[in-house]
Amino acid sequence: MPFSYSIDSSRRLLLTKAWGILSDADILAGAAEVRGDPGFDPTYSEIMDLCDVADIAMSPSIMAGIAGRSIFKPGVRRAFVTQNEMQFGMARMFATFGASRGHQWRVFRSTEDALLWLNE
Repeated sequence: MPFSYSIDSSRRLLLTKAWGILSDADILAGAAEVRGDPGFDPTYSEIMDLCDVADIAMSPSIMAGIAGRSIFKPGVRRAFVTQNEMQFGMARMFATFGASRGHQWRVFRSTEDALLWLNE
């Protein structure tokens, strides 16, 4: 699975990273792994680093379903960090789908900018 994570409880932050070709199965498996971690808190913020993702292999309808089934509480701030236009566009699509279910995502080009927004 092209996915890893760490939990920074002192900052109430989940740091996730994906790489390679990311599929719906990868995202669902990663969410299940995080949800099962005793250190996970669904009120923590998240930074998801997509900078090393070469492609996102899922249809918009599958993406919409996944975005609506978040393991986080609605209203929690979550940030994507992207490097190129493909990653940025897919992250914006995911954020739009999630917003309709009360999930708050923003897309950034740097981790520093993401952290600034998360800590506002």
